[in-house]
Amino acid sequence: VTGMDGNGLSATVSMNGELEGFWDDNDACVELRRQPVFDVKKTAKTPVAEAIGDVFRAEYEVVVENIGGGAGTSGAITDMPRTLDGFTIARVLVDGTEVNPDQDGNYLISEGVDLPAGTGTNPATKAFKVEVFYTPTDDVTPDNWSDAAVCEAPDAEGESKTGAVNVVKLAGEPEGRTGDNDACVEIHKDPVFDVVKAADAEQAVNISGAEGNTFEANYTVSVRNIGGVNGSFGE
Repeated sequence: VTGMDGNGLSATVSMNGELEGFWDDNDACVELRRQPVFDVKKTAKTPVAEAIGDVFRAEYEVVVENIGGGAGTSGAITDMPRTLDGFTIARVLVDGTEVNPDQDGNYLISEGVDLPAGTGTNPATKAFKVEVFYTPTDDVTPDNWSDAAVCEAPDAEGESKTGAVNVVKLAGEPEGRTGDNDACVEIHKDPVFDVVKAADAEQAVNISGAEGNTFEANYTVSVRNIGGVNGSFGE
């Protein structure tokens, strides 16, 4: 017989014919504790790496989640950027701090993350900013540039064979939850233009007096080139 009492899950066994006085050892109790369940995912912050001189910066976000009902500490989180043909990884930053690779080329993001309890719809989270800086080698080829500039659709193994693919690994992550552990950023030698429009103020200004209906709204439009060479953009 099993049941809940104030101290946990109790279980009692009975035997026909057992003499009274021998019943003291017929029951046992175990504690019920909600366990943490940790998950990790990675996204690319921008689809194209930013050119900074001769270096290309790919930015990713790594988010560790606790979707279990108990608080706890996750396993170690490591970052595994792909080494592209024709490029070297100049450095890797985690939240602005440079980290060095281990013998397998993996970069430690955290030894473990302490998180309170969460749920599947409302997980407890911790986010990390990961930046990978790529430098083209002296013998980089046009084919290398072509491969770096495209993020192909994942193959049967779930990986893109081109582009700056980056994979995150969480020790102890449950099977079946690793489908969102990788992201890909393109590296372009050619100019890549980006335009951003922002309002200078949250509200338009009434320029025709209290009773008027003429308003003025000001915006700032910025165009930037995040590609590897100079260029000009269209209208």
